[in-house]
Amino acid sequence: MHRDRAHGCRIKPWPHVRIMGEASKIPQWGYGTAVLAVSAVLMAQASLASSPELPKRAPVPIHAPASKPSTETTGPESAPVPAPRPDEMFGPPAPLPKAAEVPVVKRELFGPPAPPPKTAADLPVKREMFGPPAPLPKAVEIPPSKHETFGPPAPSPKIAAAPPVRREMFGPPMPLKAPMPRGKQDADDLKAESTTEEEIACREDLHKLGAEFSEHPPLADVAVGCLVVNPVTLKSLGKAIKLSPDAVLNCDMARTTIRFMQDVAVPIAKTSFGVELTSISHASAYVCRPRNGTLTISEHALGNAIDIASFGLADGTRVDVKAGAEPKQAGFLDAVRKAACGPFKTVLGPGTNADHETHFHFDLEKRRSGATYCH
Repeated sequence: MHRDRAHGCRIKPWPHVRIMGEASKIPQWGYGTAVLAVSAVLMAQASLASSPELPKRAPVPIHAPASKPSTETTGPESAPVPAPRPDEMFGPPAPLPKAAEVPVVKRELFGPPAPPPKTAADLPVKREMFGPPAPLPKAVEIPPSKHETFGPPAPSPKIAAAPPVRREMFGPPMPLKAPMPRGKQDADDLKAESTTEEEIACREDLHKLGAEFSEHPPLADVAVGCLVVNPVTLKSLGKAIKLSPDAVLNCDMARTTIRFMQDVAVPIAKTSFGVELTSISHASAYVCRPRNGTLTISEHALGNAIDIASFGLADGTRVDVKAGAEPKQAGFLDAVRKAACGPFKTVLGPGTNADHETHFHFDLEKRRSGATYCH
């Protein structure tokens, strides 16, 4: 350790030297190099000590008082500009100018705004190729309803009510369908139709057989195909055989039924019971309906079928058509049923199906080659 008299500081001997308050390790390059480094540091400290001392806080600048503006006006160029005040320099910003108000568009409750309604001016005008535009067509004028001059309006004309739909006796209602080939005329046309020679001859036969009958108006329902051109109301099957109730049939079916009962059923009853057949009860004759369980029009709808329910004998015995009858009556019913197959084209009865358990069904349905169906 030795003192540097020129600068008034102590120098520690090598190898450690304190420079600006920090200990640094100096490599062993030689004593002369270390002396040069220490001298440079000391000179820098001497220069900093000779500089003037700065104040700890910087002074706040004071503005000079603003001079009063001159009352004389020499022009816009010579007018003094007032100095800004400190409160204005650092005050709140000036308010922005108000923006133009945007009109509020009335919107729907949900969805985009509804477009404005179009006017006649917005619609495109159909123009001619040359010349002025074509005029718009005139609106059709709706005639005002006729009202009374005073009082309530006149009542509207009544519309005829549609006729009720005739439903089947059994099963679903008759579906609407095109009429059969034999049913293309309505009742008005049938009334004007002249009676054929065959119909005249048929009625002459009914008189000869002693049947009681009367003419019936034509029956036609074109919507479902029911048709009887010249029906008759049959009240008896001859002078000795009553019929109940009255049966509406076409004339050919009425004539065939009378002949069968007189020529076949009466002799079979005489043989089976020893007495005459005096009455017949039927379940149905003309009925506008299809065959049960099908959409095919029934022969009943053409007045071409009858359902025999029972036979009445002169001694008061009544023979009902049914399965399981007592032996004598069962023999009579079987004989009548077998004999009917031929004069009639269709014969059905007990055992055929559930619809014919209580009656004989006889009809004259025309088939190819005149075939019959007896079951």
